[in-house]
Amino acid sequence: MEDRTLRPDGGETGLEVTARAWPALIEALDRGNAVTVLASHGQLAAHLLREIDGGSGYEVWRAMTMPDVFEIWRDSRLQARRVSREFRAQG
Repeated sequence: MEDRTLRPDGGETGLEVTARAWPALIEALDRGNAVTVLASHGQLAAHLLREIDGGSGYEVWRAMTMPDVFEIWRDSRLQARRVSREFRAQG
């Protein structure tokens, strides 16, 4: 996950995953709903969270539990920002 250009056999690069998923995230944020839930597998979520806050995709992914809930919102510059981990499975 650190090399975002690496393509696993039969898979997508991290850059391709982000390019595919980013428009869906922005569309959800633009809807203005009180609550919107997006569900994803951990690697896709880690790539998006890395894009938002610049954190290590691999470290975020390794720290994830099932399920995890993250709150994401847009700041005054209309940039996506991760606020916090809202729920983490115990165990």
